Amino acid sequence: MTERFRTNWRVQGPLLGFLVVTLVLAFVVFRYFLLTFTVAASVALMLSSVQGALSRRLGNRDGLAAALLVLAATFVILIPVILYGTLIFQQAVAFLDWLQPHLEPREWDRFWREIVPQRQPKLANWLKQMGWEGAAPDAGPGARQRRRQSLRAGPAHGSGDGRSRPRDLPDDVVLPAARR
Repeated sequence: MTERFRTNWRVQGPLLGFLVVTLVLAFVVFRYFLLTFTVAASVALMLSSVQGALSRRLGNRDGLAAALLVLAATFVILIPVILYGTLIFQQAVAFLDWLQPHLEPREWDRFWREIVPQRQPKLANWLKQMGWEGAAPDAGPGARQRRRQSLRAGPAHGSGDGRSRPRDLPDDVVLPAARR
């Protein structure tokens, strides 16, 4: 009897270990779905008596009763989803209707010239220090021509040696020679 117990232990021990590892790995994989499984099991338990009664009324056709219950549950879920989707779509359309006039070049220019300085004076001062006045560089009529003119004009601050300096660097900072 002792020999048989040792043999069983040698076989059942690793099997039990692999079973524990398998259960842990299954938990790691399915932990995100535990709530879904719990709700599905509770709904199945609650509807089992309804399915039985419906099956008896349909002449013991369990498949037809289950199909009718699945269709009913689908409609109960889909009706609120469709209603909320419709509401969100209508709100998105209303938002885009409100947004469209604000994206016109004239309105965009007014935003940068009037609204930003009123609401964010520090941002407006920083933009002026950077040499940026008015509308966004690529907004409004003639934006492409203004960009060409600014590129032809060259650097705003020159160091005398043909190299350009960033505007925010003090004049006493020496820049390294450009590689040619």
